[in-house]
Amino acid sequence: MSDIDELFAITEILERKKRYNHIDTIFPEDGPLRRALYKNHMAFFEAGQTHWVRLIQASNQTGKSQDCCYELSCHLTGIYPPWWKGKRLSRACDWLIVGETYDLLRKSIIQTLLGPVGDFGTGMIRGDTLDHATMKQVERTGTNIGSFRVKHISGKFCNVYINTYSMRREDFQAFKANVLFDEEPPPGLFNEAITRTLTMGDDRLVMINFTPMNGMTDFLKNFMEGKPSVTGPISEDKHLTRLRWDLDDPANDDAPHLTRGAKEALLRLWPAYMRATRSRGDALVGEGLIYPCAPEKIFVPRFKIPDHYKRVFSLDFGWNPDPTAIAWVAIDPDTGVHYQYWEYYRTEAPLSQNAAAIWDQNKIAGYDIPGICDPSGGKIDINDGGRHEMEQYRTQFRIDLHGAKNALRGGHAVVYQLILDDKWKVFDDLPQTRSEWSGYAIKDGKIKGADHLMDNWRYIALTGHDHAKSKHDIEKEREVQDLKELQDYSGDSREDSWMMQ
Repeated sequence: MSDIDELFAITEILERKKRYNHIDTIFPEDGPLRRALYKNHMAFFEAGQTHWVRLIQASNQTGKSQDCCYELSCHLTGIYPPWWKGKRLSRACDWLIVGETYDLLRKSIIQTLLGPVGDFGTGMIRGDTLDHATMKQVERTGTNIGSFRVKHISGKFCNVYINTYSMRREDFQAFKANVLFDEEPPPGLFNEAITRTLTMGDDRLVMINFTPMNGMTDFLKNFMEGKPSVTGPISEDKHLTRLRWDLDDPANDDAPHLTRGAKEALLRLWPAYMRATRSRGDALVGEGLIYPCAPEKIFVPRFKIPDHYKRVFSLDFGWNPDPTAIAWVAIDPDTGVHYQYWEYYRTEAPLSQNAAAIWDQNKIAGYDIPGICDPSGGKIDINDGGRHEMEQYRTQFRIDLHGAKNALRGGHAVVYQLILDDKWKVFDDLPQTRSEWSGYAIKDGKIKGADHLMDNWRYIALTGHDHAKSKHDIEKEREVQDLKELQDYSGDSREDSWMMQ
């Protein structure tokens, strides 16, 4: 063999090695796409050490599917990169991949893992570890793949099963495997997957990735458990990773592989109401959103309310299925900025429990915070002489409530103008308020989504200034009242003295 032929042979071997070991080119140590730029991606991997269930809530084009495929490929082969800080499975384990449809799975996860049909082995899974015999029919006919095998470094094979969300919960019982959900799973299937992976012992793992195009769904609410939507632990078993990109915040950009020009083009193509979801991974808030703005326009970190701020609370009456909802707002008298700093949200709660929540906030503030409410006064309790709830709060619990103005469209306009003027803010650790805001929309002329705390926003925007008071205001009123009572007493005494003469 000549030197040139030998050189060609070596080049071909190197090219083939690179082609069928694509995973080695991902997350390099150096270069424009170096691993250090993908901090939240690394956080997702590392969280596998301590958390059984991990969710990537991500914007488009951030690499959420690639992350799941990368980790899955490591587990299937048992080959981990030197820099790996995530979980290392102790044995060859089977996996179940579930998605919305076979077609979507084939075009996303399966192609990322295997490469295109006819060229399997060029994807994330190393080519020489694939059992190609299990995929001959697929390669010949281009049909959907139902399963395949990967050789583990232990010498055993890992089975990978493919299914869709149309499968029944009972079908899960046939699997003893870890699970990868590509796109948001139905709650029933997710719960069954959690149960089945218990059989995997210390090697159990569940990975989920999706862009929340369906909004703040029941699945997402239950997963978050009321926690802020930021990268970090949700509970002992659950972890959330947020992947996003933002033209205005390049320091917290999880997609350095996208150029600024590409990002700008994407933003131009997407409708305005989709941009926060598509670029930042926020739950989609709806086409007819009543308060259409980015979350950071409204939600701010918690801080200690200064004593001179004027406070007011608003109560929206409820029982079941509608909750009793209360919002507490502090108003900066110097700037006019409203800050919602607390929330209360309960179904089938007796008035005494609701009143206790109000008293707790009064105790923290150091005075009785004025209250306003739905001007209807609440439902009539026929078991209590037909009195409205507003009257019951006044007489039974010494809570003075006043009916608020209740203009619907006018109230929306006032609140939205306050938001636009940066004068309506909400502390970012109030999950029920965030949830209602994200789904508060008008469709076909009707309000869509829960609106109980949103009603309180209107009541406060329209009526809050008339009733909000600071601790100093209350003390001043008491001084004036005490002085008046003293003057009245002095007057009465002089009159009594004259009559006795």
